[in-house]
Amino acid sequence: MKLTRQRLRQLILEAITKRQIFPDPNNPITRDELAQIRAQSRVRAGIPAPYQEKIGSIEITGDEESINQARDLAKTLGSERGEITAQQEDDFFRALDTHEMLPSFESTLGNTVYDMNFDLLKKIYHSTQLPSDYEVWINTKDDDEAQPDEEPHDVILEKFKKGDYGIHSFGTVKYTGDATITHRDLTDFQKELSRLLPLPPDYYIFKLIKHLRPDINIWF
Repeated sequence: MKLTRQRLRQLILEAITKRQIFPDPNNPITRDELAQIRAQSRVRAGIPAPYQEKIGSIEITGDEESINQARDLAKTLGSERGEITAQQEDDFFRALDTHEMLPSFESTLGNTVYDMNFDLLKKIYHSTQLPSDYEVWINTKDDDEAQPDEEPHDVILEKFKKGDYGIHSFGTVKYTGDATITHRDLTDFQKELSRLLPLPPDYYIFKLIKHLRPDINIWF
């Protein structure tokens, strides 16, 4: 999904507004916590247990229309907290993710971040936030004397800028399931950067990684 600057601002504003329904608007909230807020609100509203079970069974189908119908029913029966539509919930969490990621990406990629694949940016960002060690494998392009594992990061970055180095892969040392950066992710990111920015794409990738994970391990 591509985000325009106007749409991004709208999402963040909506998220900030909707956080008023949550117990602590200064702290992030997960989908599970939001589900707990809905469940507590339904109990406080005095909705009979059989109705709560029925509403829950409709929600759990995962169908957007069914979720919306279930929450409308809960609101009709008096529940007041967390009963937003499925789309509003998706937009809310997308806005929270964007608001969290934006400073890191914008400082490296500038305004082009608004024209990039949001889900790919999110995956890369979240991979750098995991507790596992992080690594970058570098292709030295037939320079037999290159020793990138012994060079300062700024020196490596300059060589990426000149096109002397390339990135073979990057990501967490340990396998992290859906957060694992695949070769397809790397090539898709390289293509987007090549389309939007003037320097070699691996220059921007390394610059971003060393900003997000200054403890990176270098291999070649």
